Amino acid sequence: MDLHNKIASKLLIKYKLVIKNISRNFSFKSLAPEGTILKGINIYKKGMDPMALKESEYPDWLWKILDDSKISDEKIEKKKKFKKDNKEKIKSNNFLRSRL
Repeated sequence: MDLHNKIASKLLIKYKLVIKNISRNFSFKSLAPEGTILKGINIYKKGMDPMALKESEYPDWLWKILDDSKISDEKIEKKKKFKKDNKEKIKSNNFLRSRL
């Protein structure tokens, strides 16, 4: 790994830690007050733009979307394990084919 990649990876790790700390200290809430027309969100040809609801009417998971750092870390570890296992399977298959 060259010097630039090492520096970039260290900065990325520090950035992720800062984001985790910020998201722990703040709770994300709606920017639009109840009753505000949300322009540009309509997906239907003849539909109308929806109105913002009370924050209590939205599902709880909506406010936790940006706080998925633990889940993403778990996904990264699973992906690394999957890649490692897959690489071992490929090597094993290649070895067996070379013996035939």
